[in-house]
Amino acid sequence: MVSTSSGQQLSARFTLRERLSTGALAETWRARDAASDTDVVVKMLRPELAAQPAVERLLRHELEVTQALDHPAIARVAAIESDGARPFLVRPYIPGSDLAVLRGRDWRE
Repeated sequence: MVSTSSGQQLSARFTLRERLSTGALAETWRARDAASDTDVVVKMLRPELAAQPAVERLLRHELEVTQALDHPAIARVAAIESDGARPFLVRPYIPGSDLAVLRGRDWRE
């Protein structure tokens, strides 16, 4: 299994900086995009699941669904990329608290 770590390069463009979360299917990282010199969020399939076509289809479906949404409060997925056999989504990084911190608070705060 391939491990993921801070400082790792993806597709010679993205440098992983900080793990934001780990879920059942994917890891989410704050990364630096060398092409735009901005921070982005990279969501990549967990290494042990990346080779499973059904799981990759879920990631591609997420891309399709989020690209169809058009709302100022939704960060759109910019692209799906791959670093070898491990696909990942890229979307803008929006600094702030995570949802666990915000849960139960008025959304206008």
